Amino acid sequence: MDINKKKEAYMVLALSILITILTIFIVNLQETPKSSLSYICGIAGGSLLSYYFVPKYFPNEEQYPKKAIWKPLIIGVIIVAVIVALMIYSGSLENY
Repeated sequence: MDINKKKEAYMVLALSILITILTIFIVNLQETPKSSLSYICGIAGGSLLSYYFVPKYFPNEEQYPKKAIWKPLIIGVIIVAVIVALMIYSGSLENY
């Protein structure tokens, strides 16, 4: 069953990417990055997505059938891989 909420899905995906980028920026602001900041940012971002967007777009969440996790998981892994590759590449440019 397709729920036809592609616009909302793209908005949540974009917000997730923005939260990830902001987390990377916030954690790396300090001279010695603290991993606790990344946990706090991750919990805050996940809470925003879970407690704001899910109830807003899926008020009766139980009526929707559960789907496999593989497609979103693969998309998430690709996004993280791109961000990590960009971080590694930007770090290697500092040597030149």
